Amino acid sequence: VEVKRKLVQAVNDFLEPLRQRRVDFTHHQGIVMDILSEGAIRMQDESRETLALVWEAMGLINFQKSFKGEEQFVNVFDGLAFL
Repeated sequence: VEVKRKLVQAVNDFLEPLRQRRVDFTHHQGIVMDILSEGAIRMQDESRETLALVWEAMGLINFQKSFKGEEQFVNVFDGLAFL
């Protein structure tokens, strides 16, 4: 029983800063939205690069180029970030 109490105390001590950050973020929701927005933009850029590498590795680079610049092609890439 004493070991369990020590474990619970250690876990709570570890989690306390995380809990405090969560409370802080609830009071500053604009910061959370900024972080999520920046992350989504970064992920879109990352996914475009990764998908281009995949298409090239699969030999689909010419297929990709034939659609480049068309609205449909751009929407496909933009949508990938939110799957």
